[in-house]
Amino acid sequence: MAQKYLTLITFTFASLVFGQVGINTATPNSTLSIEGSLEAGYKEVSASYSLVATDHYVSYVGGSTATITLPPVSSGTTAFTGRMYKIKNISAFDLTLKPTGSDKIRNDNTVGIPTFTLPSGYYAELVNNTNTVGTGTWDLSYVGYPKVASINYMMDNIYDYTATAPQDVTVNGTDLTGFTKTINIPANTAAKIVLSYSIPVGTYQTPSGYFGVTLMKNSVELPSGSRKVTVQPFATAAAAVVTSINALIADDIVASPSAQNITYSLKAYLEGTNTPVRYGMENSTPANFNWGRGYWSMTVYYK
Repeated sequence: MAQKYLTLITFTFASLVFGQVGINTATPNSTLSIEGSLEAGYKEVSASYSLVATDHYVSYVGGSTATITLPPVSSGTTAFTGRMYKIKNISAFDLTLKPTGSDKIRNDNTVGIPTFTLPSGYYAELVNNTNTVGTGTWDLSYVGYPKVASINYMMDNIYDYTATAPQDVTVNGTDLTGFTKTINIPANTAAKIVLSYSIPVGTYQTPSGYFGVTLMKNSVELPSGSRKVTVQPFATAAAAVVTSINALIADDIVASPSAQNITYSLKAYLEGTNTPVRYGMENSTPANFNWGRGYWSMTVYYK
């Protein structure tokens, strides 16, 4: 017991002499310096409630609208300027924050507002200032919406590729050179892959049937990204039959406890047409005769 009294006396003496208090530190550099965690009051309420001196963090969990009333301010030696309350509305209903009597909440440089509505999921911090009764006695210092489920996708990266040479295809399902990409998705991460492509396709044969592109995802067709066009027969091969196969899709990847590798690729689609059929461009050097060049891009978003 004597040791406890001695420690208390020493602590009080140091506080009076130096004006700075340290907890878990021998060299406090502020009025109160804490090297460690800080524990404060926590309470859950399910109905309207009036805050008291022992409250600090209050969560509202009720089944209807309610009001949290701030305590009446005081002055002189009974003032509590700087007291902070943290309030979280976990319910599905609006929560009203209200000072006592004619006091107001100061949210800007005006005289203040009589009440503040905290919607479902929102969080607020209020601090008592030095103003007198009947004015803006509580500063609304922070309002946030820390609801994880509402986080939007954030862009991670963009990948793209442009064909470098023409590719003559004679067999349906042939991989288009260069148009394969694996996306690595971290564990516990949802992703949205926005994929677009534009592939010129043409032939000097006398075709009839279909030209197209098949989009593959992990070696399985992704039908939302596959396209084809009808080619009508004609009697001469004096000019090329040229078209462009295009698609723009978004593919959602559900989060998994393990990392995921998603591989996308493009394959040539030929049905009932004479071959060869040229994909990607007419020529890698001039003249390309305005075919353009095959191109695709993938924009990756995570949340």
